[in-house]
Amino acid sequence: MSCSSGPGPEPRQTALVITRGLETDPNPGRVLLTRRNRLLAAGVPIEDIALLEMIEDREDVKAARAALREVKRTGTIPWTRIKKELGLN
Repeated sequence: MSCSSGPGPEPRQTALVITRGLETDPNPGRVLLTRRNRLLAAGVPIEDIALLEMIEDREDVKAARAALREVKRTGTIPWTRIKKELGLN
């Protein structure tokens, strides 16, 4: 089965070549993969991924704290009331 949409190597062959090229570079940095001038994917160092995850975690904590403040300020709606309003009795 082929995922290819034209002449050139099969997708698995292309990925293998890219991976081999990155392995030989001791510090590849960020790599952008394009096809016909369209960005397809980005390869980033694992340190960048760790930083992004840390930023996402901080944003999640910030949003959770804001939600808890909102609950303290406005209260909650009992589940029994929600079920009744939705006809889920």
